Amino acid sequence: MDEAKEKKYRSLPGIVMTSFGSEYYLVKARKLSADRDKYLISMNEIAAFYWNMLETPVTESEMLAKLAEEYDVADADAAAADLRALLEKWEAAGCVEACD
Repeated sequence: MDEAKEKKYRSLPGIVMTSFGSEYYLVKARKLSADRDKYLISMNEIAAFYWNMLETPVTESEMLAKLAEEYDVADADAAAADLRALLEKWEAAGCVEACD
């Protein structure tokens, strides 16, 4: 993918990551209600790794390169597909946005 044309992503304000033991969660800083799934998103270690990169705008390619530096990535295509699905999930949940 050509990074010059690639979208960048960043986290939105009011979303914080927290952990309980080895489990990670994104918490939307909004009024809690009975429908807490709208405000709490569970994540694994890799998703938490990606989330920490989103404080400043970053491309998918940059995120995948950092993943490969830190972890043994056996299947780069699967990692890219997983990241795309994760970003789409976060975007739909109002946690990240695409930016220039």
